[in-house]
Amino acid sequence: MSKSLQDQLLKAGLADKKQAKKAHVDKRKAKKRKKRNPEQAEASDPAAERARQAREEKAARDRELNRQRQEEKERRAREAEIRQLISANKVDRRKASEAYHFADGEKVFSLDIHGRMRRDLAEGRLRIVRHDNRYEVVPADVAGRIAERDAACVMPLPSTETDPSPGDPYDEYPVPDDLVW
Repeated sequence: MSKSLQDQLLKAGLADKKQAKKAHVDKRKAKKRKKRNPEQAEASDPAAERARQAREEKAARDRELNRQRQEEKERRAREAEIRQLISANKVDRRKASEAYHFADGEKVFSLDIHGRMRRDLAEGRLRIVRHDNRYEVVPADVAGRIAERDAACVMPLPSTETDPSPGDPYDEYPVPDDLVW
């Protein structure tokens, strides 16, 4: 039925018996070399060397891709934890009657709060956190747990230390943290 490629080439006249015998001998010698020392046989074969190098490169790319996927998965898990901490512990601001202004980077934002929240924010018992472009007020211990996951989410406390300039006539009059403008 189906003949080997060697038989087909001989029948078609594209190869002669001498070439067929030489190919058979070369093949047998290569098998023997490979049996005796498989590493040396692979090293002498440039195609095998290229294949091995391609496998190593693919393995390195796969490792890097897996590392990136793992980092993305961990980042999403941290964001979900932060979102859950905020939604479970945010302070109710529905009865808020006054605005509280705070800085986030170079911009000033405001939140509606009530009097007690203003005092707690000034004393550090409450903290403002940012997530998903929204600001919420949470207890300080929850803000600490959020800061462990992502410190950029927690707004810094307002500094109470001021550097008075020399000759300032108002340097002996401190400005209270809970001052309402």
